[in-house]
Amino acid sequence: MAKSRKGRRRGKRRLADLSINPAEDSFKTYREGAECRVRTIDVNFNHDRLIVREWRDEQNGALSDFVLAQQAFDPESGEWRDVALIDAKHGTVHIHWFRRNGTKLPGQDIESYSTREELEALFQITEDRLFNTWEENRRWWSPRE
Repeated sequence: MAKSRKGRRRGKRRLADLSINPAEDSFKTYREGAECRVRTIDVNFNHDRLIVREWRDEQNGALSDFVLAQQAFDPESGEWRDVALIDAKHGTVHIHWFRRNGTKLPGQDIESYSTREELEALFQITEDRLFNTWEENRRWWSPRE
């Protein structure tokens, strides 16, 4: 004989609202638990180079953070120095410029993001932007005296 379901109410069940994203699913940049891949791209402009650092989730390969650094070789110091640097922190991708003497110029916000997809798209856009403004960035770094 089957057990009775006495005492249990069988009412209408409400379906979960899937349009709401739980707080634990909200995207934040992170480096912990992510693998850092570093690429160096030699550029024929004034013997400069581009350093690309991207942190990708070890589980699914999704981009979680990045830094793009335009660098120039300073023959006086014998070191590579940052000319322009684009990074993704605090939900905003922004750019910083530097002078040859190491002085950091005021930065500029490029665009905000809130999802991995937006961050991935901004990564591609800003890499192109850095190449498109390469000579201008170089002029900021080494102004004519």
